[in-house]
Amino acid sequence: MSDIFISYRRADAGWAGRLLECLEDRFDVFFDTEDIDSGDLFPERIESALAACRVCCVAIGPEWGRPRQLRRLADARDWVRQEIVGVLGRPRVRVIPLLLGGANMPEEAALPEPLRPLLQRNAFILSHDKWKSDCDELIRRMEGWLSTQAPEGAARGELPPVLPFLCDRVPQEDGLVDQLAAQGHRHPVCIVHGYLLEAHEGFLDRLRHRQFLGDLFGCRELGVAVCRLEWNREAAAAGLYQDLLKRALRRNVLKRLTATEADLKALLANPGQPLVLVMQVSWADLLACGEGFLPGVTQAWHGLFAAGEPAWPMLLWINVAYDSMDQALATDTLPGVLPRLGPITQGHVQEWLGQDDVRRFALGQEAQVLALTQDSSCCFEPGKLHMQDFADHVRQVLTGRRA
Repeated sequence: MSDIFISYRRADAGWAGRLLECLEDRFDVFFDTEDIDSGDLFPERIESALAACRVCCVAIGPEWGRPRQLRRLADARDWVRQEIVGVLGRPRVRVIPLLLGGANMPEEAALPEPLRPLLQRNAFILSHDKWKSDCDELIRRMEGWLSTQAPEGAARGELPPVLPFLCDRVPQEDGLVDQLAAQGHRHPVCIVHGYLLEAHEGFLDRLRHRQFLGDLFGCRELGVAVCRLEWNREAAAAGLYQDLLKRALRRNVLKRLTATEADLKALLANPGQPLVLVMQVSWADLLACGEGFLPGVTQAWHGLFAAGEPAWPMLLWINVAYDSMDQALATDTLPGVLPRLGPITQGHVQEWLGQDDVRRFALGQEAQVLALTQDSSCCFEPGKLHMQDFADHVRQVLTGRRA
């Protein structure tokens, strides 16, 4: 379950959503409109999330203190009231009033008695004109609060999905920096390649969790959107690379196959925020599409921007997954290729256990995790694990499901 719960008024949903964007790449955050699906029992999901969280952010936006909204708090059935009352009495939950959009703490007389202890909590201000620096400071404090003890969530068998993929991918990160610097434009290409069990998507999850892409693009505050592209293999085999990319952009970004050339040009000129567009490519795809496929797609991608650079960076991310460890790209003539994804070793796992993001989840279980590198049921050869195998087995250890 999530470490952080965001309580907010629907009238302040814009500010609460902005708060979510600030936190979700770094932490596991519960936000009702994203974490409660159609058909879920709303009361049960809220109660479960409140019981699991260790930090409750009470998002107080400009509308929160309006007379109409304050009157709603007098109703014991009001969900905002129930959420706040539900956590104020829990000693293991840090309750933080977050003042957004210039809002102030309400007057004591305006709150019903059960909510007045909220006024004794020191508030944190996220101002519009200092949003990035305020968010950075909030994240820094959150990391400190969450690292002071092992989470209850670990005992209940829950882990953030990204946790195992924080294990070594430093060569690929350095390679991405080098490639973006070498390509020198706002529509670069990177090719991530390796055996299919090296978890290509996990590498991207790692970058997003650490806001690495936002730092690279100089837009940490705005964030980076990721979109998976479905692409036409027949068009690729026929060498119709630009047509392939245009159709994929229509289908997966614009979400209209009938979008016009003018619509595409508008998207390519200004996507609204930095974009990472992911193409999944198998070894069978490479064989079917021919040797010219990757160079052709790369050239066609750059050709889409012949009229000028986009307002925000747009990165074409190509994941090439080998079916066998013996397969390999001929990388010498390909632009944008990162170092090959490889297996991890005990040294990598030791470094991983020492990370702040990991330590609080692995507390007391370090020896069991390190033992995975010597376990023949996990390793494909002595001392070496594929990243996906590591992810699967370490989750079992840390959630107590491994015998």
